[in-house]
Amino acid sequence: MPGEPRSPQVAGAGHAPLERFQAARIELKQIYAGMKATLQDAAVFFLRRPVWVEYASGGSPTLHEEPLDEEVAMVNDAVRRSSIVIDTVSREAMKAVFFGRTSTGKSTLINAMLQKKILPSGVGHTTNCFCRVVGVDDGAAAFVEAADGSRSDVADLRDIAHALFSEEEDESRTTTIYWPREKCTLLKDYVEIVDTPGLDLSEEYDGWIDEHCKDADILILLVNSESALNRTERRFLEQVHARVANPTVFVCFNRWDCIDDAFDDTPVDGVRAQHLQSAFTLLVDKLEMVDDETTSLDDQVFLLSAKEALMRRTSEGSQSNGRKVDTTSEQSEVRYTEFCRFEERFAQCLSVNAMAHRFETHAVGAKELAGEACAVLAKYMTRLALHRQKLQAALQLQRGELEDLRTGIARVEQSCAAITSAHLADLKHSLTERVRSEAAAAVYDSIRGFRDVEGVFSESNLEPYTAKISEQAIAVVQGKIRDVCATELRESHAAAQHRLVQEIVKLLPSNMTSGRVRFETGYSPHVPMHIDGLVSSFKPDIAFRFSLGLSAASPRISAFINQSAAALLVGRPAVAAAASCTSEASDLFDEFLDFTQTPQGMLVVAGAASLLTQYRTRIVSYGAVLFFALYVYERASYTKSAKIHRFKNQLIEHTKGNLDQLVPHTAFYASEDLGKQLSEQTERTLVAVRQTAESLESGIADCEDRLDEIAGPNGLESGADALRKRFVAHLRTATSFVDGTFTPVSTPTKPRKAP
Repeated sequence: MPGEPRSPQVAGAGHAPLERFQAARIELKQIYAGMKATLQDAAVFFLRRPVWVEYASGGSPTLHEEPLDEEVAMVNDAVRRSSIVIDTVSREAMKAVFFGRTSTGKSTLINAMLQKKILPSGVGHTTNCFCRVVGVDDGAAAFVEAADGSRSDVADLRDIAHALFSEEEDESRTTTIYWPREKCTLLKDYVEIVDTPGLDLSEEYDGWIDEHCKDADILILLVNSESALNRTERRFLEQVHARVANPTVFVCFNRWDCIDDAFDDTPVDGVRAQHLQSAFTLLVDKLEMVDDETTSLDDQVFLLSAKEALMRRTSEGSQSNGRKVDTTSEQSEVRYTEFCRFEERFAQCLSVNAMAHRFETHAVGAKELAGEACAVLAKYMTRLALHRQKLQAALQLQRGELEDLRTGIARVEQSCAAITSAHLADLKHSLTERVRSEAAAAVYDSIRGFRDVEGVFSESNLEPYTAKISEQAIAVVQGKIRDVCATELRESHAAAQHRLVQEIVKLLPSNMTSGRVRFETGYSPHVPMHIDGLVSSFKPDIAFRFSLGLSAASPRISAFINQSAAALLVGRPAVAAAASCTSEASDLFDEFLDFTQTPQGMLVVAGAASLLTQYRTRIVSYGAVLFFALYVYERASYTKSAKIHRFKNQLIEHTKGNLDQLVPHTAFYASEDLGKQLSEQTERTLVAVRQTAESLESGIADCEDRLDEIAGPNGLESGADALRKRFVAHLRTATSFVDGTFTPVSTPTKPRKAP
């Protein structure tokens, strides 16, 4: 417990834990190197043969690499992870970083552990930069200054002292010392030592910790035994705890010889208890860096004298600053034993931390990686077997579909031609009737609705007025014909497409038409318009004509004569037309005769005859007066508006007559355009169906090739099985390494968590 003195213990001089670390590192690298080579072969295997085939009934097999994305991603990620692990495991040294205030003996402690005075230490020597001590297998000692990166040989230790001291106040610079491994036992075991500037030189520790502490295996904080843990050292440990995940920290109270050998009555046990209590409060209670239930604080807090240990291990003898130092006293032996215990715990923690924090995780990762690869390959081989069965079934299906498709194409060509011809005949009739009806209504509305805003109507000169009203009528009729034709043609086009698709679907195999028999949408009808001469031959006649006069009756008489002449010249059609004109009058006369046979009719006829006999002269006189009055009324009411009304009626009749001749031509050409479009679309659809047949032929050949690639002597199944066997061997090797290397033992530190 803190506050109690510890009994001296004799520490072993060897570094066997570090040697086990080096052997484990070599074996783990070999495991990952072999697995990486197999993974690279697997990556080439997956990328070189993307032969997955998806087949949908009615189409050709489709090759794509999508089902292999998972395998390729897994292999590439595994190769990347293996490379990272190999680089991590291949580090040349474990890393121990020494921190403390200025002149606490960091360099002296490092020299004592190296058993060689490599770093300048003692009075007048202060390290004001970071210094890495790294072992090299061959070559002379050298150092590299961070300022220019130049490498210089070490002729004398004073060269190192000069390199570590700089007038520039840049504590973050790093100087690297390369020292032959055979000259130092600790460096021979691949341990990298980092000496640091004093903590009191700067309070910006974040950069120091990020660069030097996060990848360190052990952090050693040196404290002057003649003073307690101060604010600077506490603040540094707090920041280490905040930025490094579960660090292993040793606290060494150096210069304990000054406490033991003090000439005054210094209470040594009280000072020891005070130091241990302060370390316990900081590491256990406040920062929780040490779990006192699983780890003894004595294993991470030491009271020692680095200077005495250095003098014992070097050829400097026992002289220090001209003062005779007794290294054989009982207190000196106790302090050296404490130093050796520190070294023993240092080596054990360094090795155990590396094995537990790095190698064990990577070894388990190797097992998981090999097992994952085996599972992926087993799944891949299962998919290959299923796909082989699907390909065999697809071959038989495609051969039957190809035969059915070839038979159906010949029947479709004949049927579609007959459907198109019948549809166009119906279209011409319906289009003619609809255009004639709606165009006539448009003519009537346009001419009737014309307003002579400019007042160009003149009875003596009708040409300007005729031009104005004709221009409007032509524009309206042209737009109406275009709209009606476009609407009718689009509807007819859609209906024809539907019938053709139904016919094609009926004649072709159903699984061959899905997604392939599809006509184009967005048909743009072409409507030929030739109505510029719609009113060019119009000759208006707005002269006054009495409704009971000869001039008004003459057109009716001439029409009857013309119809009779046409009947004689042309034949039965004209006779039927003339007969239709007189049939209405004949029907009215028959109805009148039927009425006279009734009692009411007889009474009306008798009354009329009696009135005519009694009032004959008066009736004639009244009739003459009425005739004259009617003439005067019609003559007076035949104003400009009446003339315009007659003009519009004549123009309407003239335009309708011309439309009756133009509409059939327009309907004919529009129908022919639609027929051409339907024929072309039908042909394009059949071309797509023929391409399906060609695709089936190609798919059959391709499926046969793919079957050989999967199940052939050098096919995918044999290649995947060979890779799987190699990964099984890697899995056995990794399992043996984990079981033989990492046995449950009591470790001096808690397992490190990921930052």
